[in-house]
Amino acid sequence: RDELVLTLRTRTDTYALLLSARSGSARVCLTEESFENPETPPSFCMLMRKHLTGGRLLDVHMEPGDRIVYFDFQCTNEMGDLVRNTLCAELMGRYSNLVLVQSGKIIDALKRVDFEDSDVRQLLPGFSKDILRNTQCWGGYDMVRRRVRHKSKAFNVFMMLLFVACLFVIGKQEYSIYQIKQEQAATQQRIAALKKQKTELEAERKRLDDPRYIEKLAREDYNMVGKDEVPLFIVDEKK
Repeated sequence: RDELVLTLRTRTDTYALLLSARSGSARVCLTEESFENPETPPSFCMLMRKHLTGGRLLDVHMEPGDRIVYFDFQCTNEMGDLVRNTLCAELMGRYSNLVLVQSGKIIDALKRVDFEDSDVRQLLPGFSKDILRNTQCWGGYDMVRRRVRHKSKAFNVFMMLLFVACLFVIGKQEYSIYQIKQEQAATQQRIAALKKQKTELEAERKRLDDPRYIEKLAREDYNMVGKDEVPLFIVDEKK
């Protein structure tokens, strides 16, 4: 779909002219290789047959410093009038293309370029051929600029997502540290309470070694009396 073979005949010889718009192997050359024709010819191929069949190659030229080869053909249109059709082979890597021009207007292009692809250079039927001159030194500049802009947007989105992911990771780590600190504070409080309880128990143990303290507890808490003592109970008569 990206290659076209034109058969050129002289009085004595026949040549096959290969015009390739492949991104990795764009070229124009004579070839002896045989190519298999597809069962259904592409629309651009049918267009070339319509406008170039029976035509006469008048000139082949290039603009200085440009990468477009122009093939000028003298052909006969449907009305029987002589017209000049120019096949332009743009050899620009991934932006290579084949464009057919007649009377200063683009008839069609192998790869159409609309306003979504470029806001500077469009290759559509009926457009002026002067648009081809925007390809000096780098015909795909506008497309490159668009793709760079798209890549820049994609990079910005990627960086934003990366920034959000970093914030999430950092926030998660900070929350984990906060929880650990809270647990440490609670543990310190429990340790302090246990130490206080231990101190109180040790003091209580020491007091229990004193017989007078034990006697006091027995009298006050358990209503016990000593030997040879008589307990007295006061009864409230009103009750």
